[in-house]
Amino acid sequence: MQLRMPGVVAMAAVFLSGCGGSSSAPPPPPAPTVTAVTPANNATGVSITAPDITATFSEAMTASTFTASTFTLTSSNGAVTGTVSYSSSNDQATFTPSAALAYNTSYTAT
Repeated sequence: MQLRMPGVVAMAAVFLSGCGGSSSAPPPPPAPTVTAVTPANNATGVSITAPDITATFSEAMTASTFTASTFTLTSSNGAVTGTVSYSSSNDQATFTPSAALAYNTSYTAT
């Protein structure tokens, strides 16, 4: 026995054709990206006494979103304390450690 339901197929075709239609709203702009960092990823020989860590963004950011809890520096020994600033003139966030970093230690900025 073969079941035919041409009305259901036609309704499904009309419904699905409306799902991909164009919208009057433009797509959202692309998210900002990090365009440069210092020191470079996996850098060696970085000063332990003046190691400002910077991230430069592809567009202006909201300065108040950069805090010691949103821009962090960590090692296997835990979080590094420091201050965070943002420069709107060059779209750059900077983490400055409060004390010298340890020798022969890998750090991760996030």
